[in-house]
Amino acid sequence: MQLNLFTRFPCPSLLGDLAKEHQKNLLNRDEAKDFLRDLMAVCQKHGVLIRTRDQMLQFSKTFGDSSMRTVLKAMIDKGGNCPAAKIEFR
Repeated sequence: MQLNLFTRFPCPSLLGDLAKEHQKNLLNRDEAKDFLRDLMAVCQKHGVLIRTRDQMLQFSKTFGDSSMRTVLKAMIDKGGNCPAAKIEFR
């Protein structure tokens, strides 16, 4: 049992609780397969390559009953082109 250093009362293991909550939001193999298939189909339809600095995409389910969603905000350059999008959560 951990003690809160400020109040000296027992407090839950924050990291343990966060890890358990995170596990609930991971896509299982079939969900990830379907999601990635859909994403690849959109990329193929529009002839778009997705690039990241480390070649990894990270994703999870939304948190429980949260209304938070992923928003992609176009980053328009001076020439009127859109070479990237910023990921925002709303």
